[in-house]
Amino acid sequence: MLPLALQRQIASPDHTSQRDRSLAETTFQAMNTFVRSIEDQPDWQISGPLIRSRECTIYKACSVGAGLELAVKSYLAGINPMASVKQAEALSNCRDTMVGKEKKYAVPEMHAYDRHQGFLAMEWVAGRSLHYNLWTLSNKEQSLFRVGRWLRVFHEASGIAGVEEKSAKYLGIVEKRIGDHPARLSAEGPDHALFVSACECLRRAVELELSFEAPHAVSHGDFTPFNLMISKERVVGLDIWGTQRKPILDDLIRMMVYLTLAYPLLTRQQRIDSSNGFHQRISPLLDGYGLDLIEPDSLHFKIALLSEYLRRWLIIARRSRTFVEKAFDSYQLAQVKKLIVPLLDSIR
Repeated sequence: MLPLALQRQIASPDHTSQRDRSLAETTFQAMNTFVRSIEDQPDWQISGPLIRSRECTIYKACSVGAGLELAVKSYLAGINPMASVKQAEALSNCRDTMVGKEKKYAVPEMHAYDRHQGFLAMEWVAGRSLHYNLWTLSNKEQSLFRVGRWLRVFHEASGIAGVEEKSAKYLGIVEKRIGDHPARLSAEGPDHALFVSACECLRRAVELELSFEAPHAVSHGDFTPFNLMISKERVVGLDIWGTQRKPILDDLIRMMVYLTLAYPLLTRQQRIDSSNGFHQRISPLLDGYGLDLIEPDSLHFKIALLSEYLRRWLIIARRSRTFVEKAFDSYQLAQVKKLIVPLLDSIR
């Protein structure tokens, strides 16, 4: 039977074109064949789509006979044709160290993938996302501590080792983003002047420290509050792309920037542009990870942090959103500017 959401989509002539409705039904039929290849049971029920993102939609597939509850990702054709393969590889690499219901810090068990259809089936993970907890729970610090601990376990699973890193990489990230997606910044005024000044500061800092020794491990690839599920028993990392070894600070800084831009309830009593307010937001995360491998006051740390703030500035500035989303984007852009100014002062 078609899932209710698809029944409505296919039955509603005003919702989509006939071509789109046929495509939705074809996708569902292919997905049904896919899950039956995992376990040939007649009672598979597929519900969804439950989550839609830029690259994929997520369904839930359940079979009492197979004793399975699966999350099935359906990657959109043409956006990232190797996405299912890359995610399957990343999850398979963690099979021996972080897969299993008994694991306190875990990744989902990968069951199957189909490169041609763009499907990936993995364990369905119960719990609430870190994003949800940061907006609702009173004890947000405990969630951040546990997430920091998850990342340390994830990095250690691949082995942490010191490797020389070129600082120019972080300048290149910003320059590529500027080239690929020019920001909607005024050619005049304080926003443009601050952005240009920050880019120049980043360039000078890279020239001062051309390379640095940094602990490397396999990177999560998209370590954000949306990609961590937290329950009473365990923390599970989702949407893992990690097949490359990178500086451990790359994952940490990605999360830090999200925390300082998008979650005002984390520090109601602190000014976001104060050093104390910044450190208060990130300290539970760093405490969970462990401070023995992190140097927040080092120039290379500040280079990476400034690069990520500028990257987020460019992403937010070019988004086309609803009115409410645009209002929140305006808030985040204001936070970026407040945080960049003291960071530039500390680098200079």
